[in-house]
Amino acid sequence: MRVTGAKKLQRQFRKIPKTVEARLVKSVRLNTERTARMARALAPVSTGELKNWIFTQYEEGGLVGSVEAAPPTKDAQIKAISVEYGTTDRKTKKTGANRGSTNASPYMGIARKHTARKFQNSVKAAIRKGL
Repeated sequence: MRVTGAKKLQRQFRKIPKTVEARLVKSVRLNTERTARMARALAPVSTGELKNWIFTQYEEGGLVGSVEAAPPTKDAQIKAISVEYGTTDRKTKKTGANRGSTNASPYMGIARKHTARKFQNSVKAAIRKGL
């Protein structure tokens, strides 16, 4: 995928006033944490493992935030994806046994969709107030 105008946008971000940047960092942190709380509330609970795995991560001085569903280990990522999107029937290569299927129990996508509008409005307000 090619993104046009990315370098220009980076230059513009470097030129933003410190007051705007401080408000943006606060807005990103607030909304990222809000999304993580909602994802934890929506996560299916059998052992509580999925709920405890959800964490937030920040980059670029706080201007970029993300909500992660699981630690970066292979098994944790597979489990989180399997719960979010479900699985289909398939046979294992070694034994030929059927592994079964599970229904999707989305929690990360729902949390993201629910908080997206508030997140956008909060960022716009932070920029307006900072300027």
